[in-house]
Amino acid sequence: TKSLAAADLTAEPLAMPLYAEQNAVTQARISIVRFGECVMRQKPESALEFVVANAGSTREDNALASLAPVLGTCVDQGNTIQVTRSMLEAALAEAIYRSVKAKEAAQ
Repeated sequence: TKSLAAADLTAEPLAMPLYAEQNAVTQARISIVRFGECVMRQKPESALEFVVANAGSTREDNALASLAPVLGTCVDQGNTIQVTRSMLEAALAEAIYRSVKAKEAAQ
C-alpha cells in the first residue's frame, strides 16, 4: 500500500458540502469542514501526522503542538469554535480524504 504524503493533496480549494436545508446545524458543519481544510492547507505534514498518530501518543502531541499556531487563524471571522482532539482529527481526516479524492479526480 502507498503511504499518504502532502504531495497527494490537491492545491485546489475543496467544494463545500451541499445541504438541502440551510440552518444553524448545517452552517456549523460547513464551518468545521472549512476549518479542517484551512488547517490542512497551512500545515499538511502535521495534519497528516496528527491523523495517523495513535491517540494520546507523543507523536500526536507533537503534531498538535505543530498545528496549534494555525488553529486560531482558521476559524471563520466572527465565529468561535471549541474542538476536542477527536473533533480536530475528524475535521482533518475529512479534509485530507476530500483533498486526495479531488486530486485523483482531476488526473
